[in-house]
Amino acid sequence: MKTLITAGLLFSFALVAQAGTIVAWDVLEGNVTGSLAAGTIAENLDTGTGLNALSRTGVTYFNRNLSYASQNWNTTDTMSVNDQYIAFSVSAAAGYELTLESLDYCIDGGNLAPGTGVWGYTTDGGTSWTFSDTFNIRSNGDPVQMETWDFEDFTVSSGATVEFRFWSYGTTNIAGDPDASLATKPVAVDNITDSNDLILNGTVSTIPEVSSSLWLVLAGVVLVFLRRRS
Repeated sequence: MKTLITAGLLFSFALVAQAGTIVAWDVLEGNVTGSLAAGTIAENLDTGTGLNALSRTGVTYFNRNLSYASQNWNTTDTMSVNDQYIAFSVSAAAGYELTLESLDYCIDGGNLAPGTGVWGYTTDGGTSWTFSDTFNIRSNGDPVQMETWDFEDFTVSSGATVEFRFWSYGTTNIAGDPDASLATKPVAVDNITDSNDLILNGTVSTIPEVSSSLWLVLAGVVLVFLRRRS
């Protein structure tokens, strides 16, 4: 009987759920003064206004090739959640749910830029946040490489928007020294040759529904149970 139930569940809830890229950016364009739309967008994502694009809040464009670069970062040792960040948002299309698993990123900056970085996401419009560990931002003089924030997997249904933000802040620069010129130096999503530079990983799948086949299986289970009791 357990085998029958398991087979019914597998048949009814077999969803397209292989992990892959949800959204990704290859910053080949460079010198983007405003928002930057994702170059890769998974099927069955919501593509409405304000979604699937990098944007700036409280920081300003910095002229640097092959990067999404910004300046005027927070130059204190206290991060401000609602100011001085870059961000993007994603949401599943109607009838789908979004499971998110990790974020790959290539972040670096000029040696005199603020040296502390952190990522965060919210699923409730900023009321609550989940943050990565803080990390030392790499110098753009070092070889570029991807890092990964492997957060605990979570799932949201269509209608819920997930917003990710990145903050750079601190009174110590990337070189490790106190510096008075931190605000004018860039921190950027940098370019990795022939590859995406910012990647959100996970799955988009149909919202599971109890199918007629599963109801038949469950009805059979009930009948067998009643016969055994009679």
